[in-house]
Amino acid sequence: SDREVVLDQVELGGAALREVHAVGVGHLDDAVVHLDLDERAGHHPNVAAHTERVDLRLERLTKGREADFLALMGRDAHGGECWCSAWWVPTWDEYVAQSPDQHREVRDGLFARDVHDGYLAYVGGAPVGWVQAGPRDDLPKIAETFSLEPDPDTWAISCFMVLVPYRGQGLGHRILAAAIDDIRGRGVSAVEGYPLHGIGHEAEEVWTGPESLYVAAGFTERDRGPRRAVYRFELVP
Repeated sequence: SDREVVLDQVELGGAALREVHAVGVGHLDDAVVHLDLDERAGHHPNVAAHTERVDLRLERLTKGREADFLALMGRDAHGGECWCSAWWVPTWDEYVAQSPDQHREVRDGLFARDVHDGYLAYVGGAPVGWVQAGPRDDLPKIAETFSLEPDPDTWAISCFMVLVPYRGQGLGHRILAAAIDDIRGRGVSAVEGYPLHGIGHEAEEVWTGPESLYVAAGFTERDRGPRRAVYRFELVP
């Protein structure tokens, strides 16, 4: 039967809403959400949601899926500028100084060296999401940025993207859960994420994944810098 789920605070479309009512949802992650807000009447936001389960598949990026990766990045405004090269460029000053074409050259160079650093999420056979994930020590810039010691048994989730038409459907939670399952199967001891603090950020700023995503998945905050935090999920007791 229908039930109402009330959340104290969520982020929807980049806006922080103090109270959200989701009606008829067995699990909010499975919901397709529609917002109906009448500010003039002083009403709380009404979010009517229904359980349309999206058929999602997560696959490790391989040479045979390079074209899918490039197509996905080309469909995203930020992805088409960065090509998920940020952590591979040695310094942030160098990264900022580079053009999108230079970022693409970094990505092409990775593929030429057979470096495939993440997972593609597919819906209906089409790539709709991306998670950059691999051994943290492969990206020394992460340890330098967050003052971390080398750790060959820890993986990093360092970029997280879902195409705009597929946001607001709980896919991020499912993609992260599937990625963690695969990483666990590779004998990894722990996985980390590096989100911005809090909510209300512009979508292009949340390119490492929102903080709420890691909290919901059971990650624990280990350190908090001026803008970003280090979250860790232990895979081995």
